[in-house]
Amino acid sequence: VLEHAIGSADEGFPLVQGVRTTIDRTASLLATWHGSRDLYLPAPEVGKLFRNPALAATYRRIVEESSGGSREEEIERARSAFYEGFVAEEIGRFVAAEEGLLTVDDLAAWEATLEEPATLEYAGLTVCKTQPWGAGPVGLQQLALLRGYDLAELSEAELVHVVTECAKLAFADRDALYGDGAHVRLDILLSEEYASERRALIGEDASSEYRPGFGRLPRIHAGIEAGVGSGEPSRGTVHLDIADRYGNVISATPSGGWLQSSPVIPALGWPLGTRAQMFWLE
Repeated sequence: VLEHAIGSADEGFPLVQGVRTTIDRTASLLATWHGSRDLYLPAPEVGKLFRNPALAATYRRIVEESSGGSREEEIERARSAFYEGFVAEEIGRFVAAEEGLLTVDDLAAWEATLEEPATLEYAGLTVCKTQPWGAGPVGLQQLALLRGYDLAELSEAELVHVVTECAKLAFADRDALYGDGAHVRLDILLSEEYASERRALIGEDASSEYRPGFGRLPRIHAGIEAGVGSGEPSRGTVHLDIADRYGNVISATPSGGWLQSSPVIPALGWPLGTRAQMFWLE
C-alpha cells in the first residue's frame, strides 16, 4: 500500500507550478518553521524532482514494524506504530514544544469506528451522508427542502433560484447548528415539518440574509446569530466521486494539508492536518 508513496518521496516527483507559487508567496512564514524551511527552501525549480526523504523513512519504518503475519495483523501493527508508537511519540513531542493541544494519550485513545449514516428518502432513493460532525447532512437538508417543489416544471432560471436558496438555508444551519453529534437534532433538521417551515422563507427574490433555524434547535456556535458566519474562507477542495459497474458509488473529500498552513514535523516529513483551523473550542 505504501510502496508508491515511498517511491515518490524517496526518488522524487516533478514539482508543479502551483507548489512553487505557494512556496514563493509564503517563504517568509515557512522560514520560521525549521521543518518546513529545510524541506521547501530554497524553493525548488518547477519540473525538477522534489524529494522528501524524511517522509520516505517514516513510511519505511511503519512497513518494517508491521511486517509478518496475516494482512489483518500487519494492518493493526501499522496502526499501532502510528497511533501508539514512534509516529505518535514524535507528534507528541512536536506539539508539546509548540504548546499545542494534541497529546500522545489523545492519539492512543482514538480508533476508527463504524457508524450508521444519516439518510433521507428522495425520489425513490435512499441518500446517505455522514453524521453532523461533518457537513454531510447539508445535502440531505437541501433535498428535504427540494421535495416541496416540482423541479421538472420549473424554468431554468427558477430551478437555479430554488436550488440556490435551499442551499443558503441548509448551509446556514450547518454553520450554526452542526457539531458534536450528541447535541445535533437531525430528527428535527431532516423532518418534513422543519423543511416546510424553512421552505416558507424562500420567496421570488434572492435573499442576502443569513438565516439559521434557531428557536427549537440548540445553538452550537455562539455569535453566529449576528451573521458573522464561520469566518473561515475556503481556498479550494479536493473531491472524488467514484462509481463501479455494479452500481456502488462512493463520494469522498480527502482535502486539507496546505503546506503554508501547518509546520512540517522534521522527524516525520509531513505537517499535521490543517482542517483543525476550521474547528472551534466553544
